[in-house]
Amino acid sequence: MKDNKYTTFMVLFIITAVILGIVLFFNLIGFLIGDNEVLWFKEESADGKYVVSCYTVGESMFFGPQKIAVRFYGNWLKNDDLDKVNEVTFETELANDGARLHEDNYKVEWQEDSVKIIFNGEETGGNNIFIIPYSK
Repeated sequence: MKDNKYTTFMVLFIITAVILGIVLFFNLIGFLIGDNEVLWFKEESADGKYVVSCYTVGESMFFGPQKIAVRFYGNWLKNDDLDKVNEVTFETELANDGARLHEDNYKVEWQEDSVKIIFNGEETGGNNIFIIPYSK
């Protein structure tokens, strides 16, 4: 009788240890690759001087928000005989109920002296509006 209980206990212990090991392994893999950036969209202005790129950062956990990295680049511009480049980089989050982001979740509007980026998620509506000014 004692031998059966001991064997049952050992089998359950080994099964639990294997399951725990698998869970820890996948959590480690997720941690190591969790902050990888994947290109979501890239839009260029009509004159080809400016580019907005947006990347998803990691994966949204369950129903959590998706981290987003936005990068704006402009070609070299002459300003008072000094060469410079417009460059803006920032991160934000988009609450999309844990779903993958698609082209309906953003809109880019090129204006005369700025670019307007609008992000909408399932939970946020059109509240995430960013305007990045640039010089012509």
